[in-house]
Amino acid sequence: KLGQTRWDIPGLTPLHTSWDAHRGDLASRRPYRDLLLRLSVEGTVRYARVSGDPVFDQSGTFTGYRGIGRDVTREVVAESARIEGEQRFRDVAAAAGEYLWEIDRNGRYTFVSLRVTDVLGYTPAEIIGRAPTEFMPTAEAERVAQWGAHRTHADGAFRDFEHQSLTKAGDIIWQVVNGV
Repeated sequence: KLGQTRWDIPGLTPLHTSWDAHRGDLASRRPYRDLLLRLSVEGTVRYARVSGDPVFDQSGTFTGYRGIGRDVTREVVAESARIEGEQRFRDVAAAAGEYLWEIDRNGRYTFVSLRVTDVLGYTPAEIIGRAPTEFMPTAEAERVAQWGAHRTHADGAFRDFEHQSLTKAGDIIWQVVNGV
């Protein structure tokens, strides 16, 4: 609002900094970049990113700031939803009694939860980029490939598939796996 400082506007809050820090930049005539602001008025929340540079006249006297602001509400809301979804996935993975995994279209692990170490003895870093069949006895890997060719649903899902795996210690264990 014209004639008011940012910190005087009701409902306007800086994120990732404080008004005191921003006032310090202004008092020192420093430029500021990507100041993220949250405006909450009557239940409506908006976000903006603002940047500004000090302006000096020809004699070097400070005359004010020139800046630009951009509404980033959609981006902030989308990023918050993404972070929330990732946290929810991490929470589910941590709470699961067994390990969770993802493989890419080439059949290589792209994610395994930390619980894999308790079950197979390998760390996630030792598994990522490798195929599940690399952790099976040779004959079992062949059986799994044949089973998958005939039993997987059209959408790629499967349920309650039992197969053998090799632990890092060399033991053979049975696992029941589900995939979507």
